[in-house]
Amino acid sequence: MHEEGVINEQTMTTIVSAIGFRNVLAHEYGHIDAVNVYETLQTGRSVYDTYS
Repeated sequence: MHEEGVINEQTMTTIVSAIGFRNVLAHEYGHIDAVNVYETLQTGRSVYDTYS
């Protein structure tokens, strides 16, 4: 989507990070830092509005 000009580079970078975060949650749930999860969800939610 970035290559086609639909989203800007900052949104692309944030979405890539969100995908990595999702992978950690999905595959490493036994070793997750709850504080880190909370902070990420509080500060990163706006990217989904932008993406939508």
